[in-house]
Amino acid sequence: PLWRDGRVCGVIGVAVAARGDEAQASAFQAAEGRISRLARVTAELAATTDADAVTAVVIAHAADAMGATVASLSLLTGDDTMTLVGLRGGSNEAERWSTYPLSAELPTSQALRTGRIVVVAGHEQFAARYPSLPPDLPKDRAMVCLPLTVGDRRIGAISLGFTGLRVPNPQEMEFLTVFA
Repeated sequence: PLWRDGRVCGVIGVAVAARGDEAQASAFQAAEGRISRLARVTAELAATTDADAVTAVVIAHAADAMGATVASLSLLTGDDTMTLVGLRGGSNEAERWSTYPLSAELPTSQALRTGRIVVVAGHEQFAARYPSLPPDLPKDRAMVCLPLTVGDRRIGAISLGFTGLRVPNPQEMEFLTVFA
């Protein structure tokens, strides 16, 4: 159930034909977990009363769902200005990225400009695709940036950083697409 103000305001359900196949059972459990997490996010967002609370919910759930060590939310605050409104992990990065241009060659900016998910894994990809990033970034890391839109209007992007070269699998990417 989805709760709002102490009352049930909706229900999310899934029906699946189970055949006893172990692989199907595992896939079902994974899907069930993703749906449960989406339901929790929806319920928490429905209960929020301000932008700071929405930011905290979005960042925490996105990071926890994917096992990200760093998560951020940046909003488009001008025609060419993105503003970092929330950060989990990577606390020394907050000042550096408090505002940055949408036109900059950065993964988050690219995700919002193109409306597409950006995935970057490894120092070589970061250096080749985003040479303006500082060279002091960790060598073995991956990043996924998701554009946030409302209708046709672009509003911001979520960035998730991972230790090592881990990138989300197709099912996790599908969850992120629904989440964003």
